[in-house]
Amino acid sequence: MKVTKREVGDVVVLSPTEKSLNGDGNDSLLVAVAELVAGGKLGILLDMSGAPHLDGSGAGQIIGSFARVKRGRGEFKLCAMTKEVFDFLNATKFFESCAWCNTLHSALESFLDKPAATPVPLQSQPPAP
Repeated sequence: MKVTKREVGDVVVLSPTEKSLNGDGNDSLLVAVAELVAGGKLGILLDMSGAPHLDGSGAGQIIGSFARVKRGRGEFKLCAMTKEVFDFLNATKFFESCAWCNTLHSALESFLDKPAATPVPLQSQPPAP
């Protein structure tokens, strides 16, 4: 899996560039997040628009990335997920801890607000199929 990085203000947007975020033996998402946190970049947004599919290993990379950012006292959010990806992560109860938005634009705007004391979903509706 390849991940592109770009900065938008204080937020780093990470975008998987392959159709599936899966266990292909490549931990590039985890590596990218670890490097960002070590470099003091603590606003991280994972734009899933380029990866409409997810398996258990890919979910593990997302959850591991979230944990790394939280340990660094940062903020990690997801956006632009397909219904398949949303349903997979929702089944793990991941969204009880991690905020998400339907669009990249709304996710970037959400970083302007102070994070809530208790993480809550930023949207109440799952992505449309």
